[in-house]
Amino acid sequence: MVAAIYGTGDYNLAYCKIGDERWTCIAKGRMRYDDVIFRDQNLLYAATITSHVHVFDLSANSPKLVDTIQPPTPQPLPPPQQGEPKPERRSYLVKTSIGLLLVQRHWLWTGSQEERNYCQQTKIA
Repeated sequence: MVAAIYGTGDYNLAYCKIGDERWTCIAKGRMRYDDVIFRDQNLLYAATITSHVHVFDLSANSPKLVDTIQPPTPQPLPPPQQGEPKPERRSYLVKTSIGLLLVQRHWLWTGSQEERNYCQQTKIA
C-alpha cells in the first residue's frame, strides 16, 4: 500500500492498495497535511499543518478517520525582530524503536535562506 499528499493550497490525501486500478481519496480539501506514514498494515497516520495527527483505518472499502491526536504544546519561539516574517512550522512523522514520533521543525524564512531552525519531538504512539 502507498499513500500520497497531492495538490496545491488545500492538500489532498489518497492511497492505493496492491491490485487497485486507481487512487482512493481520503481527505480531499479537508485539511492540509505535512506528512503521512503507515504504522500498522491498515493504519495511516497523517500530520496536519496544525500538528494534529489524523489516524485513518484503511482496512475497509471506505477509509475511516478513527482518531485525532492532539498536538503537544509547542516550545515557545523567540519573537521575530521588526520587519522579520512570522516563524513557520512543519511536522514530520518518524517511526523509531520506541514508537512513532511527531517532529516539529520551526524556522524563519528570510527570502534567500532558512535561518533559526528549532526542532521539537513528541512520542505520539
